[in-house]
Amino acid sequence: MTQAGTQPSLAPPANPVRAALDNSIIAHKLRIHAMSRYRGVRVNREELIDDTINETIRVALEKGATFDPNRGSVAAWLYGIMNNVISEQRRKFHKQPVQLPTDLGGWDSVVACLEVSDHSCELAKLLTALPPDQRKLITWHHLDGLSHEEIAVRLNISPENSRTRLARAMLAVRQHAVMGGVQ
Repeated sequence: MTQAGTQPSLAPPANPVRAALDNSIIAHKLRIHAMSRYRGVRVNREELIDDTINETIRVALEKGATFDPNRGSVAAWLYGIMNNVISEQRRKFHKQPVQLPTDLGGWDSVVACLEVSDHSCELAKLLTALPPDQRKLITWHHLDGLSHEEIAVRLNISPENSRTRLARAMLAVRQHAVMGGVQ
């Protein structure tokens, strides 16, 4: 609040990054931007959004001295940082090795889930979300117990190609589960 007879300061703030982070409108816009980037996520969405915003703020404060007002607005700079944070989070997720089950016993629950008629089982929903060729590979290998050699003969591909395709199918299941692909 200004005193009578004085004009509000029109000078730029000493620290424009800190001023932008303290601005509730910009903070709200950052949250909306993060929400839009995670709109398809159904698992831990709020947690991902909060982590993204916190990491964006941390990086912005750390790199605040590199902001150049001649190159654009603080808000655009913050959006760029947020996009980089989200890209880094996705890279970390994709770098995680695929954990394939080594025993068929763990897949007994898959069979039980697929036999549920109302499809209330999350795993059944994950499998039905896959493309037919990936679903077929998982079913043949893990449910029917076919070896990679037998699958290779059925599909007229090499056993190594069968292993690769199955690994990709399992990765797709994992991504659907972690990123909220279950509808």
